[in-house]
Amino acid sequence: WVVTQSRTVARQQAAVLVVAVEDALGKRQFDRALRFAVLAARNTWLSPTVPGAETELARAASASSEIGRIQDGAVVSAALSPDGERIVAAFSDGARVFNAQSLQEISRIPDARGAVSAAFSSDGRRVVITSPDGTVRICDASTGQPITTIPGKATGRSSAFSPDGRRVVRMGDDGTKIFDAATGAEIAQPSDYSVVSFSPDGQHYLTGGGDRNVRQWDLSWKPVGAPMQHKGEVVSVCYSADGQLIF
Repeated sequence: WVVTQSRTVARQQAAVLVVAVEDALGKRQFDRALRFAVLAARNTWLSPTVPGAETELARAASASSEIGRIQDGAVVSAALSPDGERIVAAFSDGARVFNAQSLQEISRIPDARGAVSAAFSSDGRRVVITSPDGTVRICDASTGQPITTIPGKATGRSSAFSPDGRRVVRMGDDGTKIFDAATGAEIAQPSDYSVVSFSPDGQHYLTGGGDRNVRQWDLSWKPVGAPMQHKGEVVSVCYSADGQLIF
């Protein structure tokens, strides 16, 4: 009953936000409309949206004023720092960090030609860049200087820091691997799993994949609790913001 009620309330909230988007667009309050539209279009199992929310998001995004544009070629991947002050972007010819307000270049990441993904650590001090060959470079966001390099042996897709910044997870054709961000040492290779998610406090992992199970692990890769079985392949898994629920 609690879940059903939560989903009903979420739909009602989304419907109210859609109306707010239309009102803000009518008043030419484009930035306000965009904020409402993003909230309305968020769609999760526990908080479903309503028909029309994505359409309003597209309208608001189109109408909102453009702050600036980085004219450095085709962007493959980009991320905003947690404080909103910087942007890291991966281009076909390399990866660079920019000031989010002036769009002036802050730093360049060496040996990052053809980078396929870029992301910040939770404190915004480091960036992690993934190359096509699976090589992962952890660099200082302010200077671009390499801190740790993790060699790749197969095609890389993306990498991300754990919330506490101590781990890096890399997804590629050789499976999903977890490394120590300081040393580059491999901690675990949950090769049977296609998705990995960190807990908000960085103390546990969730894995899922073709075996139809979601499993929780501690930092030493020991299982925590019994596997949670599903009817089909697990393609997405995550914790709630407080770490108490698993979706």
